[in-house]
Amino acid sequence: VVIDGDQDQVTDGDGETEEIEPPDFDPDFTQSNCDNHPQLQTSEIKLSTNRVDFGAFAIGDFKQVILDVCNAGGVDLNLTSVQFSPETSQEFHKWVDELPVNVPPGKSTPIYLRYYPGNDVPDSGKLIIYSDDPNSSAEEVVLVSAIKATPQLIASPEVLQYLGTVASGEKQQKATRLTNIGLAPTSVLSLLPQRG
Repeated sequence: VVIDGDQDQVTDGDGETEEIEPPDFDPDFTQSNCDNHPQLQTSEIKLSTNRVDFGAFAIGDFKQVILDVCNAGGVDLNLTSVQFSPETSQEFHKWVDELPVNVPPGKSTPIYLRYYPGNDVPDSGKLIIYSDDPNSSAEEVVLVSAIKATPQLIASPEVLQYLGTVASGEKQQKATRLTNIGLAPTSVLSLLPQRG
C-alpha cells in the first residue's frame, strides 16, 4: 500500500499546527468490474471523475472520496505512478495499491482520497495518474475544497440595559439568546461581562 501526504499534523496560515487524530482505516484495493471495449488492441484508462470537490466541513473532520481507475481497453493496463502536483495542498492525502498496479481489461482499481482541513482557507491541487495507456499516459484529477465550515455566534439582544436603581439585596434579571448561525458546531466555555 502506498500512502502519500498522510501526516499527524497540519499547518495553518499562521504557522501553527493542529493535531489530527488519524481514523482507523484499512483500504480495500479489491478490483471491481467496469465497462470496456474488448475489441481494442490497447489499454484505455478511464477515470470515474476528473474533478473531486470536497466541499466545506468543519476543521478537524475529514472527507473521503474513492476514485475508480478503469481499464476500458482490451489489454492489461499498468499504473506506474500516482502523484500530487507540486502546488497541491498538504491537506490532501491518497492511498494507492502497491505500484505498479496491473488492471486487466474490464476491471477498475480504487484510489482513496482524503481531505483533512487544517484552517479556514480553501485548498486545491491535482492528482496525476501515469500509466502505459498509449493514448493518455498521464491523467489529471483536479482537487478542490471550499472555505471551511466555521461557527458564528450572535447574541440577541446584543446589549443588556439595566435601568433605574436596584436596592441592596434585590436583583434585576435579564437574558440574551446565543444563536450559532455558522456551519459548524461550537461550545460556549465561559461568558465575561463588559462594563460600560
